[in-house]
Amino acid sequence: MKRMARVAGLVFLIGAVGVAGYLVGIWHTGATTAPIARASSPDRDDLRTMYEQDQADRSGGIGHTDWAAIEPRDRTRRERARALVGDGLVTTANDYYRAAMILQHGNQPEDFILAHDLAVVGAINGQRDARWLAAATEDRFLRAVGRAQRFGTQFRKDGDGPWYLESVQAGVPDVLRVAMDVPPLAEAASRVAEMNKSK
Repeated sequence: MKRMARVAGLVFLIGAVGVAGYLVGIWHTGATTAPIARASSPDRDDLRTMYEQDQADRSGGIGHTDWAAIEPRDRTRRERARALVGDGLVTTANDYYRAAMILQHGNQPEDFILAHDLAVVGAINGQRDARWLAAATEDRFLRAVGRAQRFGTQFRKDGDGPWYLESVQAGVPDVLRVAMDVPPLAEAASRVAEMNKSK
């Protein structure tokens, strides 16, 4: 009975958090797996700098960003972050979160699913902001492969048209959104209205 309860919990987590939720399920079912990030390791200065540059490039706000100028810088940051991950040099909760943020500004499903995996690891190791990022990267991955998002973090604007919330799957309760630090779905409509005021 105890084993069945653990399996049921794992299935729920995989459905709720996505593919990388498997890691969370293993950790919380009592398996002999330690948190992946190393709390005693210092955060990487280069990842912090890249993260700050990534955010600074987006500080102009919606509709006031020169994406053609930013894309080459984004690509360089993604390549460096991916190399650090591949070499096993991303070791702290903040490192995982910052690498995830950089990679989620990619343009391929592979960027988004890796960013999701990294955000989940950051979240289970105590990086609070990584919760929202784990949800957002799952949504971005789903949209990239032609499926509806689950949490309601992705908005779209076609040409000169208005902003709108991209299609959202039914069945994800707001209590799960709140657990992932995502606002309730009804608040997305208010955000769309604000975005269209400032476009």
